[in-house]
Amino acid sequence: MAVQHLIAAFDRWRKFEKPLVLATIVETLGSTYSKAGTQMLIETAGDFEGLVSGGCLEGDLVEHARGVLESRQPKKVTYDMRDEEEDQVWGLGLGCNGAVTIFLQVLDPASAYQPFAAMAELMEAGSRGGYALVLESDNTTIPPGSAVVVGDGHVALADERSGPLLPHCEAAAKNASATVDEIRDGAGRLEIFAAPLPVIPRVLLLGAGPDVIPVVRIGGLLGWRTTVVDHRPAYLERLRQVVDCDVREVEPSRLDAAVGLDGFDACVVMSHHYLTDRDYLGCLAASRIPYVGMLGPAKRKRRLFDELGECRDKLAGRARGPVGLDIGADDADSIALSIVAQIQAVLHNAGGGHLS
Repeated sequence: MAVQHLIAAFDRWRKFEKPLVLATIVETLGSTYSKAGTQMLIETAGDFEGLVSGGCLEGDLVEHARGVLESRQPKKVTYDMRDEEEDQVWGLGLGCNGAVTIFLQVLDPASAYQPFAAMAELMEAGSRGGYALVLESDNTTIPPGSAVVVGDGHVALADERSGPLLPHCEAAAKNASATVDEIRDGAGRLEIFAAPLPVIPRVLLLGAGPDVIPVVRIGGLLGWRTTVVDHRPAYLERLRQVVDCDVREVEPSRLDAAVGLDGFDACVVMSHHYLTDRDYLGCLAASRIPYVGMLGPAKRKRRLFDELGECRDKLAGRARGPVGLDIGADDADSIALSIVAQIQAVLHNAGGGHLS
């Protein structure tokens, strides 16, 4: 899910005060297209942003969403395709052999579009946190749809009734995992879904040559927030004419002061200028960016590291050069795909190998 695209649609629809339905995958079993925590937004006309399947379930979900908008009551919907014969009866023909449960709830001006408004604000700010939703309840003071949202250790959305949700919300943020739990006490039973807030990846590209353009564009499809830095005004001016991202003129020695390196999830050094790249790496060594990619052959990387001296040790385990996955890339577009694929794999703790 490209979180940035979901937030953009939310802002657009909220501006016109349209009632929406937030669909959240709360549980999966077996093989499914998306995992717990994946969300989509559905508006009154049936338009939607985000996918919870490969397009197979969305049409049926739109019909359920209309019922939720009419009743104003949250609803759980389960699609169980583990039985292939039942799958054919449904007429979906997914062939995924999995089950998915989706929670639908109304967002509208009367509720200030909560809880998604609080989630979107935290995600836009780059905050790390979590949220918890009541899926089912026998407790009349905490109805289904009640929510808690936390970000960077601070409660962004809660009320006096939502105390039981807070520990689950904080655990999801800490463990970066989604769970469904049940609470039973004298006030009744609660079924609670908790998940970490999705993160909008922030990627820094050092160098504004023409080969940066496809990296920015492919990253944009994934909802990345990309910043491009260079010290050469002519390069930057050409880039601003063809891409829509944060483009800055910065001297290499002032890199951290100008952009705040620790706020980025990944960086690629690609200025094609040896001395400039060496200065960039010196700055990056003092940062906490978990992924530092280096364009160019392995021999160039070794030479750069030799000249960095003790700084190179601070890049150990983070620097990757030559940057990218081995996909047979041989032009700017395929090299960009290779770079983006490796960053995607690293950000999601994936190996980047073949699925079969």
